[in-house]
Amino acid sequence: MVYTNERWNYQLHLPDGWRLQSEGGGQPEFSSDSASLKIAAGPVPMGRRPQDELFVLRSVAAKYGHRVTSDGLLRADGLDHATITCDAPGLGILKTYGLVFLDREFLITGAGDLKACDAAVMTFQLMDGPSNVIDPLVRRAKAGDPDAQFTLGLHYHDGQDHSKAFEWVLKAADGGHPIAQMNAGVCYANGEGTKVNLVEAMKWVLLSKKAGYRGAGQALASIRSQLRPDQIAEATSRADAWQSRSWSVDEGRQYLKRTGDFAGSGCAVQAVVLTLLVLAMSVLFIIIRRALSLHAGSVFD
Repeated sequence: MVYTNERWNYQLHLPDGWRLQSEGGGQPEFSSDSASLKIAAGPVPMGRRPQDELFVLRSVAAKYGHRVTSDGLLRADGLDHATITCDAPGLGILKTYGLVFLDREFLITGAGDLKACDAAVMTFQLMDGPSNVIDPLVRRAKAGDPDAQFTLGLHYHDGQDHSKAFEWVLKAADGGHPIAQMNAGVCYANGEGTKVNLVEAMKWVLLSKKAGYRGAGQALASIRSQLRPDQIAEATSRADAWQSRSWSVDEGRQYLKRTGDFAGSGCAVQAVVLTLLVLAMSVLFIIIRRALSLHAGSVFD
């Protein structure tokens, strides 16, 4: 069957045997004789990568006391997306898929035959196409939005255009985006899209760490180990000079708390994902019980 969701502009080309159970609030539930799926959609901070989504999903599972049995990536609509499989008390084995497309997220929870769930999720496709997403992003980036600039940089990086990727990531870093600052530093350290400049690399990674980005500490230590004392002093001086004219450390930290990347703290984004996951699991529990009564020989027995 082909399912179309006009509210969030996506389609699923589901294999034979799948059927739509309900569509309350634009959040469809599907089932087959051996599996169930629930889809919740919502906005997400731009720039979220599969590894970031995986971190959020694992954090949600830990908060609920769900034991993660495996995690990985699944490809849908041309991109890799994070997945985790959990043993959830009272629910059994569940698999959660975090499909992120620039500024939107689709949180899909599956139960039963997980291979069948994988096959169904892999048919997911946005209807509005890349240009309808990228064009507004470019306009926002050119208008000076650091979120859009960073996400556009990631888009070019995925397309292997490292020069353009670095250009937009650096703009976002200079606009105060802490994760972009980390990425700009890595680009300078590795010579990706620009010439190697370890002093600039340390400057940007140091700013990212000061803002509290959880991934910056190890990178900063690695870069510092390659610099002379006078170069470390120069990098620190450049970071201080940037801070005097741009975002404060507190502003950067507030941004990271909103996006879920602040080291050692909870975040609003994780809370949203957590709420969606609870809703998805609750509805799936009802579907599973329904499947038990309708399909005595199914894998839910």
